[in-house]
Amino acid sequence: MRFNNPIITGFAADPSICFAKGYYYLVNSSFAYFPAIPVFRSKDLVNWEQVGNALDSIDEIDTDNLDINGGVWAPTIRYLDGVFFICAAVEKVGNLIIHTFNPEGAWSKPVWVDFGGIDPSLFFEDGKAYFCTNDWSDGRPGVWLGVVDPYSGQILQDFKCVYRGNDGGWLEAPHIYHIGEYYYLMAAEGGTYSGHMEIVARSKDILGPYENCPMNPILTNRNDTGKAISCTGHGDLIKTETGHYYMVHLGCRPGKLSVSHLGRETFLSPVEFSDGWPVVKGKMAHIENECDDLVGLQKTDKSFVDSFTNDKWPVEWRFLRGKGENNFKRQPGCLLAELKDGTSEAFAYVRQPDLNFECQVEIIVSGSRLGEGAAAGIRVFLADDFNIFWGIKREKDQYKLVLDQKADEIKATYLNVDLPQVNGDVVCLKIKGNKDSYAFEASCEGHDSISAAVSNRFLSPSVMDRSFVGTMLGIGIIGGEGESSGAFKYIRIN
Repeated sequence: MRFNNPIITGFAADPSICFAKGYYYLVNSSFAYFPAIPVFRSKDLVNWEQVGNALDSIDEIDTDNLDINGGVWAPTIRYLDGVFFICAAVEKVGNLIIHTFNPEGAWSKPVWVDFGGIDPSLFFEDGKAYFCTNDWSDGRPGVWLGVVDPYSGQILQDFKCVYRGNDGGWLEAPHIYHIGEYYYLMAAEGGTYSGHMEIVARSKDILGPYENCPMNPILTNRNDTGKAISCTGHGDLIKTETGHYYMVHLGCRPGKLSVSHLGRETFLSPVEFSDGWPVVKGKMAHIENECDDLVGLQKTDKSFVDSFTNDKWPVEWRFLRGKGENNFKRQPGCLLAELKDGTSEAFAYVRQPDLNFECQVEIIVSGSRLGEGAAAGIRVFLADDFNIFWGIKREKDQYKLVLDQKADEIKATYLNVDLPQVNGDVVCLKIKGNKDSYAFEASCEGHDSISAAVSNRFLSPSVMDRSFVGTMLGIGIIGGEGESSGAFKYIRIN
C-alpha cells in the first residue's frame, strides 16, 4: 500500500495511538481549544475519521487568562480490558486521567495525579498502572515512573526517576513498551522545532537502569536536505495485527521561507528492529511511503460541510478557550452568531484541512443585524494577534466588504469597499489557500466578484514566539457597539 504523509493534515500535534475492538484510535493535543482532545478512528492506519472529543471542559482551568498555547497538552491513549484511558497535562493545573468504555461517546470526569511534569503516559502490566512523565523535581530533566490508580489518580507506588535522556535537551513525551525481554522507553528530545528527534532506551527491569540506543536518534528530519518535512518527533509506537510496528509522530511541512502555518501535523512512519532496537526506517519521515503490510487505498477527500440543519455541532467544531458556543444559535438552515452580554467576539473554528484548500461561506444579509463597527465573516486564525478577517462590516449605516490582518502589533487593511446592493440576499465569501498565500473572493448576485490575496508568512507558528498551535478557520462576529448578529447559511471546506 502506498500512502502519503501527513495522515492527519492540519493542526494535529502530539499524536498517541492504541488498538482495540478492530480499530486504531488516535488523539492529539488541543491546547486552548474546547471541546478538548480530538479522538480519531481508523481501520488501516492511514484513513482517519474524527469520531469525538474526550473533554468538553475542565473546571480547574482559568479560561479567562488561558494562553493560546496553554490548556491541554500531549494526551496519551491506552486500552485495557474493555476500558479506554487518556492521560494528559493541563498547563498550570496538573496531570489528569479520564476513562470510558466507548471512545466515540462520553468520557469520565478527570481525576488528578499529584505529581508534576508534562506529557504523561500510562503503561499497564501485572495489574499495575504505571504513570510515566517527564519532570524536573530534582533540578534535572528526567523521566519519572510511579504506580497509580487510574480511576482515582491516587499514587500507589512512589515516583522514581528512571531515565535522564540522551543529552539532546528538552526530554519529553516518554512512553514505555514491553517487547520481548526488554522494556523500551521512547521519548522526544531537542525541542519541538527544527532540532526535534525521537530517542529510545531499554532495560530488562521497568525501573531501569536504561541503556541508550547506539543508533539514537531513531527519528529526526533535522538533516533533511529536501526540507519537505521538519520538526519530527513526539512519537508513539503501534503494533499492527500482522505484527509490524509503526510510529505515529508529529512533523511540519515547511511552506514559504521554510515556515509552516499549518503547525504540527500527524505523520506515520514504518519501524524496523535493528539489533533489537526499534528504529524508523531510514531514521527519518517521508511524504511518500510504500508498505506491503498495509492494505487499502488512502482517501484524499478532506471535505467538510455544515449546513446547520440541526442544533448539534459536528465533532470537528471547536471554541477558543471554551468560550462563544452560547453566542450561537443553530437554526434549520441558518447559524446565527450573536454579540451580547458585553462579549466582543464569537467564533466557531475548524482546522485548516491542508496546504491547498477552498473554504466557502454564505452570509444571509437580511438575517444579520450588525451594529456600528460590527463585522461578520470568516477568519484565518493562528492566535489573537495573528489572524486575517474576511467579511462584511457596518460603518456609518453602510455595509462594507473588509479584509483585515493582525500580525502582532501590526494591523493592515487590504480591502475596505462598499458592499454592492445585494439582490439575492446572500454574500458568498471564499478563501483559497496554498503553501504560500491565501486568496480571498466575495460575490453576490448581479455583481462582479471582488478579490485580494495575502501572504501566509505572518500566520506561521515560527513567526510567533513559542506557538504550539496551527491555523484554524472560524466563522462568527466581532466588534461593534451594542448587540449584533450575523447569519450564515452554510460553510463548505474542501
